[in-house]
Amino acid sequence: MIVEANKGGKVVTLNKDDYFSKIEEKLNDTEMYEQVTNPINNNSISEFTEKLFKQNNIKQSLKLQLNSIDDLPRIRGQPKLHKVNHSMRLITCSRNTIQSSISTFAFSFIKELRTTIDNSMNNASEFVTKITKINMEEDENLASLDVQDMFTNIPLTSAVDLVINRIENSTTFNESTLSKTDLKKLLILSFSNNSTEFNKKIYKQKRNLPMGNCLSPILADLYLDDYISKHLSKVNREQKLFRYVGNILIITKMTHIELNKYVEELNQIKSNIGFTTEFEKNSKVNFLDTTLTKNTNDNKIDVR
Repeated sequence: MIVEANKGGKVVTLNKDDYFSKIEEKLNDTEMYEQVTNPINNNSISEFTEKLFKQNNIKQSLKLQLNSIDDLPRIRGQPKLHKVNHSMRLITCSRNTIQSSISTFAFSFIKELRTTIDNSMNNASEFVTKITKINMEEDENLASLDVQDMFTNIPLTSAVDLVINRIENSTTFNESTLSKTDLKKLLILSFSNNSTEFNKKIYKQKRNLPMGNCLSPILADLYLDDYISKHLSKVNREQKLFRYVGNILIITKMTHIELNKYVEELNQIKSNIGFTTEFEKNSKVNFLDTTLTKNTNDNKIDVR
């Protein structure tokens, strides 16, 4: 089988049996998934959209659109080439499924909330542009923090509450007739049909955010933004922390030993969020698809 790898835009060839086995190994995690015989139907979506229609919050054409698809999402896997044994990251393919229309509708109200997020980048190009302008001090070091299994460790209820707390920053929402209660219900419904299909079996994700839903990235970004603000004050300094999804680059005066101890302390916080770390070696550290080198001649960061 030819599949896309998790990072780097690489395409790899895998044995079909190995591909299926590694995905099913993830799906057999009973803390996260359960196999079901009858997936949740779209009655709850139908009832809620009918309520919005009767309250003149949506037009009939939109109501029909939000209820037009019954197909379940499907799961595919992306091998993590940078991990031991090349474990799989599960992606839920939600386009043109029971979740897609209502998730897209909800996303239209919250996408502006990205402007409330600090130190987050949209892509590697934006990161390179920013990092090459940074001046480092002689005693500063480069290091990275990675959030472990980010999407499946973001608590849905907390992430939705953060959206509601910030939603007044959305012009689209402010100009709509929806209430905050309506939007919260809309977001919950977008994740309530968390049944997916793989190899002729149906699984339900028990909690947190599925990869593949268009709402998951922004909810994860909002949650991590809040989490970093509350718990990572020691490294969360202006022009010293850069984040792309769950990948964080920090410029720090901590030594390797001090950083490892700091990450251990972070991982003892009572939450599902955990970090791994990589400290620079020979003034170099890998981040996203780049290699960063601390240039001691001009105190800049070279990118390759």
